Amino acid sequence: MIKKLLSIIGETVREARARKTLIGFFIFSTIMIVVALLIFQKDSIQQNAHKLASDAISNKGKNGKVTMDLMAATVIEYVWSIISEMIFFMTICIGIFSTAGLITSIMEKGTIDLLLSKPVPRWLYVVGRYLGALTIIVFEVTYFVLGLWIVTGISFGTWSPAFLLTIIYISIGFAGIFAVTVLIGTMSRSSWLAIILGITIYFVTGIILPFGKWLDKLINGSDSTGVFTVIADIVHWTIPQMNDIASNMGEVILGKPMLFTPLLVTLGLSAAYLALSSWSFSRKEF
Repeated sequence: MIKKLLSIIGETVREARARKTLIGFFIFSTIMIVVALLIFQKDSIQQNAHKLASDAISNKGKNGKVTMDLMAATVIEYVWSIISEMIFFMTICIGIFSTAGLITSIMEKGTIDLLLSKPVPRWLYVVGRYLGALTIIVFEVTYFVLGLWIVTGISFGTWSPAFLLTIIYISIGFAGIFAVTVLIGTMSRSSWLAIILGITIYFVTGIILPFGKWLDKLINGSDSTGVFTVIADIVHWTIPQMNDIASNMGEVILGKPMLFTPLLVTLGLSAAYLALSSWSFSRKEF
């Protein structure tokens, strides 16, 4: 079974390479790394960064900590935080767009006939394709993050080990939203519908709770026990917690504690959505 799974993962990576997905990701990441290097090497950028960092040091209080206005972090740490959230956003959008077709392609006429003729459980194709696409994204994210980490470290003379945790946050975040995309693609057989709804859900995760509370406050004058708040809370815990992951990722870089709840919830939901996708694919008539 494991051998068959690894074979499907390998086939998925080869298909992505044939579609130029891997090459496109690599070229895009490389361009962004080179652009960052050119920008960060500009004298004006470095001078401003060092000036702000010096201001942070000069504003330390009696206890030796930076004032609350600077949130106990130097300007460089803010740069790391902003970069990490940009990578997160780009990975989700570009990643879903590039990998959704890897799931729906196995349901095309001719391809599905060939697959069903093999002695392989149907669910294994879904799991293998999912893991294959995830492998591609993790590889690309690792390359992108390490490249920017080295570029920023060389440019500003400071290295943030916490920035490397971005790889874990982004990979788990993508695993969650891609699991939802896989379910939509498996049920609809449409990669475009999966892409549109997947990206929509990604944006919804950040506004669902505030929107539910706003509706209750608008209608009932209270946002604590209203029906819309309850519905929003249920939705919040049944879809990958992308907003919480992105927020905590930036906070960790700024020196705040790492929260495991959004990561564990997202991993659990990923497994649940993948199981539903496998079940749906196994019951389809082709």
